[in-house]
Amino acid sequence: MIERFMRMSRNCQSRLWSRHVPGRRLQLLLLAAVWACWTLPCAGQTNGGDLEARVKAAYIYNFTKFVYWGEGMSGAPSSPITIFVLGSDAVGDLLEKFARTQTSGQPILVKKISTASDHLSSCRLLFVSRSAEKQLPEIFRQLRGTDVLTVSDISGFTRQGGMIGFVIEDARVKIQINLQAATTAGLKISAKLLEIARIVSSED
Repeated sequence: MIERFMRMSRNCQSRLWSRHVPGRRLQLLLLAAVWACWTLPCAGQTNGGDLEARVKAAYIYNFTKFVYWGEGMSGAPSSPITIFVLGSDAVGDLLEKFARTQTSGQPILVKKISTASDHLSSCRLLFVSRSAEKQLPEIFRQLRGTDVLTVSDISGFTRQGGMIGFVIEDARVKIQINLQAATTAGLKISAKLLEIARIVSSED
């Protein structure tokens, strides 16, 4: 069983690497590839859109390990890290599967919401789906002064004040980070994550 899992992981990693990895062999990307294959069917069994969603979900799952809130990562080790998914998106479904199959580390709770509410600040990470793009002004208004990590694949998200954005370049999923926005919110982002990202600002 273990040997079969390792073969599956290596196969999926090679597929993700050739299509989506920027080229620098960092621990974060290995974790993303392993998680994408461990908890879900192998990437080779899906189409390009499914693979893209899996890579994004794996990234988001691992952001909780490479972003630090205040003194610790997110409170007591036994308390869950709450991720809100705003809008309709396949990434949210995959994040729920990641959370359900999690066997170690700090618990993760994924909650889907359809509209921005006054409770957004109760999560640690907010993923904003493209279907919720019109709600961005209200989202940023509500989260001003909070330490919620905002993530999205909406075009120009980081330049509008979001913290981490997904972009597709050369058929690969890449990430942009608005470091100023994250720092202002009191978040510390690991150097490993910064190394594979493009740093942008709201003024770019």
